[in-house]
Amino acid sequence: MDEVANKLLEVGREFEILCRQRKPECSEDNLRDRFDRILYEEVLSPLGAPRPYYEYTVYAKEGFLVRHYRIDAYYGMVFFRV
Repeated sequence: MDEVANKLLEVGREFEILCRQRKPECSEDNLRDRFDRILYEEVLSPLGAPRPYYEYTVYAKEGFLVRHYRIDAYYGMVFFRV
């Protein structure tokens, strides 16, 4: 796991430099994509876990407090089916 952490830190440092230089490559989406690639290749894929899904809408049945909810990431919310 140290190797994965080091790769993530390296990407973080790279993006810190890009952002300080105000490069167009400095964006949240680009950073997320780079982190996701590392996490998928090094952790998720060997475990057989699927890639996360981003920003999709979940609809709840009538009677719930929220009828629709925009989720930022697949792992951002947990549903328990009863």
